[in-house]
Amino acid sequence: MNRSKRNTVFVVWMLVFLGATTIVRAEIVPVDSSVAVVEDGAIFRSEVEQTVKQIVLQRGIKDVSPAERMSLEGQVLIDLINSRLIVAKAGRLGIEVSFAEIEKHVEQTVEENRRTLGGEQAFQRALEAEGLTLAELKRFIREQIRNRMLVERVLATEIDRGSLQIGEAELLALFEDRKSTLPMRPAVVHLQTIYISMESSANARAVAEARIDSLYRRVLAGEDFADLARSHSEDPSAKTGGSLGWVKISDLGDQNFAEAAEKLTVGEVSPPVATSYGYHLIRLTGTNPTTQEVELSHILVRVKPGADDVQEVFKRANTVHGMLLA
Repeated sequence: MNRSKRNTVFVVWMLVFLGATTIVRAEIVPVDSSVAVVEDGAIFRSEVEQTVKQIVLQRGIKDVSPAERMSLEGQVLIDLINSRLIVAKAGRLGIEVSFAEIEKHVEQTVEENRRTLGGEQAFQRALEAEGLTLAELKRFIREQIRNRMLVERVLATEIDRGSLQIGEAELLALFEDRKSTLPMRPAVVHLQTIYISMESSANARAVAEARIDSLYRRVLAGEDFADLARSHSEDPSAKTGGSLGWVKISDLGDQNFAEAAEKLTVGEVSPPVATSYGYHLIRLTGTNPTTQEVELSHILVRVKPGADDVQEVFKRANTVHGMLLA
């Protein structure tokens, strides 16, 4: 091919390329794509990118270079694959982790992130910089904790205890060999205790009921649920407007709470619900049929023992003490 023809072909290909580029920009909308398939389930690029954002925020990393972000994406993909494999293994073994077990660690982790980033304002700026909401961060943390607990339980189940059995003679020989390097046992005491629980009186329950009923009427009258939660809820979620994030109904630890949440439609607030924690108002803010998760918020009013309750416990304890001295 002579030079003139080569130039003509080059110009034609450039026109085709530029024309295609124009079409791509004008008409084609980018779609999510899968980057791995584990146990017949896909891991999508958006999931990897979202996880990278949350890791960057949690670690307080600033000015992430393209090379650093690409490296993080590779590591995140490996972690996601491993997590899916572990979750699948846990499912086959019938191993589960309850919502209550997970949730007690979530608020603590979020609070640690706030401290690491230098306070509430810095924390909110970091969320905005990565395009995240607090609910999305909590969901990520919740998944991290769940996966970690599943890994621990799967490993514990899979250990072949028979291969770890050691005979008494072998243990004694090992002890004698290392006895000189072992520290002295610290002083110990043997204790016994008598526990008298502090149960709330009918009066204390009535006070809590009156408070939750008042809040329920204010919600029905049109006051903002999140504002009331921030001002009146006695749960750690109060600082986030009562948000519990995305959860599965089956993972909710308290049966009364779960049954009340299951009956709600999006935007609806439940009447007061009694649980072992106190009295709740529950609001359903979203549903996800794909994951079978719901987004919940709540307001908690705890039942607090009154002065009479405390005095009753001391009276009973003093009675028992007198019997022991006799």
